[in-house]
Amino acid sequence: MPRRDCDPKVRDSLTSIGIDIGTTSTCLIVSRLTTARLGGVHALASVEITGREVLYRSPVIFTPLLDEARLDGDAIFAWVREQLRRANLTWGSIDSGAVIITGESARRENARAVVERLSGDAGRFVVATAGPQLEAILAGRGSGAAALSREQNLRVLNLDVGGGTTNGALFVGGEVEATVCAHVGGRRRSWASGSNRGTRPTRRRSGRSAPGWRRRCTS
Repeated sequence: MPRRDCDPKVRDSLTSIGIDIGTTSTCLIVSRLTTARLGGVHALASVEITGREVLYRSPVIFTPLLDEARLDGDAIFAWVREQLRRANLTWGSIDSGAVIITGESARRENARAVVERLSGDAGRFVVATAGPQLEAILAGRGSGAAALSREQNLRVLNLDVGGGTTNGALFVGGEVEATVCAHVGGRRRSWASGSNRGTRPTRRRSGRSAPGWRRRCTS
């Protein structure tokens, strides 16, 4: 299908934020999106994103937890506000965005309440609890696997190894052909019997793994 021309007179820019709350880590990114109206006089107008500029990338932190069953909503909220301050932004300057919660964090007792609090404060957020399929697709698009498969007409498999799950997405010509999820991650493994084993992150010292790290991961 031929690409429709953009109307140069109808352009706009939006400040968008994306917040990812994962099993082990949490991060956010702020971008400026340039949009343009597409379509001629005799066509219904639509809006397409024509440009993206990253304004701020946060450091990656361990996802704050109250305990194994609950996220620390106050700590997450305070961290997001601090990142906005560092980016010289306020909630009022954010036009749109998304709060995505993935992996084991999506199963925490208060997961929905935490993301709804974040979205409620900003007002114009999309809230999504990413299931295995969506998580795999997002990872594949974000890593560039989808673009690579489209540009070079390849079959590209992207594997996203998280704290609680590993998600795979197969892209063919830029489109998703299949997805898969395994409950094996950097911190947890689930067995066919339904039992599971968790591990806690251990800090590295002097460039070497902390004592017992290899044994905990492979036993």
